[in-house]
Amino acid sequence: MLQHASWLPLLVVSLLSIACTPDRIIYQHADVLGAQYDLYVVREDGSHRAVLASSPDTESACGVTTDRRIVFTRQTSAGGDLYIVNEDGTGLAPLRTTMDDETCFGVTGHNMVVYGVTLTQLNHDLYSVSANARPTDPSIPLSVSSLDDLPVAIGWDDRILYAKQEVTVPVDGHRYSFYSVNDDGTQPGRVVGVFEEPKYIAIAPGYRMIWQRPGEPPGGGLYSTTTNGMQTTASLSNFVHYLGWKEDRFCGFTPTGRVLVTSRGVYPVDGQPTWSGQIYLMNDDGTKVVRMNPGPRSYNEVCLAASDEWVIVGRYPYEVDGAETGPTSLWSYPASGTGPPIQLAKAGSQTPFALSFQGLTIQGRVLFQMNEQISDTEWNQANYSIAPDGSALVTLTNSQGGPGAGVTGFTNYGKVVYSVQSRQYDLDIVPASGPPLLTPLASQPVENWLSFIFYTDYSNRAARCRRCRPLGVDPGGSPLPSLPPFPW
Repeated sequence: MLQHASWLPLLVVSLLSIACTPDRIIYQHADVLGAQYDLYVVREDGSHRAVLASSPDTESACGVTTDRRIVFTRQTSAGGDLYIVNEDGTGLAPLRTTMDDETCFGVTGHNMVVYGVTLTQLNHDLYSVSANARPTDPSIPLSVSSLDDLPVAIGWDDRILYAKQEVTVPVDGHRYSFYSVNDDGTQPGRVVGVFEEPKYIAIAPGYRMIWQRPGEPPGGGLYSTTTNGMQTTASLSNFVHYLGWKEDRFCGFTPTGRVLVTSRGVYPVDGQPTWSGQIYLMNDDGTKVVRMNPGPRSYNEVCLAASDEWVIVGRYPYEVDGAETGPTSLWSYPASGTGPPIQLAKAGSQTPFALSFQGLTIQGRVLFQMNEQISDTEWNQANYSIAPDGSALVTLTNSQGGPGAGVTGFTNYGKVVYSVQSRQYDLDIVPASGPPLLTPLASQPVENWLSFIFYTDYSNRAARCRRCRPLGVDPGGSPLPSLPPFPW
């Protein structure tokens, strides 16, 4: 027993070193503004920078395998090809290099590469292939038809959500139904039909698709439907709706998969029509609804993001929907639904984006930006981080006289990746809780754009960081517009 016990400290250290391996940041780099992009990787501590792919053609990364290989599309004059490369830039190998125009969509946890083939501008097919396949190995058809078949999201259970065109004459502007299928092509099933006029919103950790149907509840509103082939649909608009309903807006997920929604409308206050919003947290099947801002309120509040303990809310000018301007102030509510709101920040002027919400980190730090216009072309800009209880305010960046830094992503270990525009689109990183010292990640001229972040877990398996988006929301892919067709 003593001999075995002597190995325990070494085992613990080994596991901790694996778990604490810095996240890897994949980014595109161009030597000339607007030119073709090459693909790079760097660790969040600024070390181990490596070229993943460099050629006269543009490379764009789409995902990472569990053994830390990067899959990307190389767009040539003849169409797209798929390649795979080790995280240190070695072992570059073709994955799909046919005469077809192929574009990678993502990589599942089973190391299956999901990609589309463009036949015409209005006709695409959907396939998958193993990341370990040879270029001559056959692919697996996921959805192939004479009409359009488009990837929408990779679910948390590795099922592929896709849109399938089922009508040539649009139904109130809609042509697509939504389906899901395993990444090996098995067990396809319909999720939502075209006659429901669905608009894809997000993919939930609980294996449900969040979608919206036009109109006011109970016919319209927000819904969620299972994506595992056994279709069950639930309303996410099953709370009390008040006079002057405008919309039910999905805001995001908590880390445990609770759904954050604002029900917005126009209400008379002292005889005047006034915007207002009720904010709710609920399970992804519409159960256990909790209202965040109880009681009569005349604030135009919109939810922005949530942790399991806090909901972040913006208060906007009346008659503004939150897309046209920034909030006048930022607040946090306890996710339990009990307790008063806490003011986190207040706009310093009446200019449209004097204050803007920048995101909620995985550790729960609230990021926001303050802007002060000093001339027609110059601004003072500062980025801040604050705890959701209103404590521990930290200035992360401060820029005077010109463009500053904007959040592009987070890491698992509490760092914020900024795009620093004043230096020709560099990428820098800073701890969200301070000290406020930017570390360059990609300062080579001229353009550097974050692609995605991936991490390594205790078992040394790599995975794309699904909660590293600025708003803490993982849509699982780009939303599919009803019209026009989904662009590649």
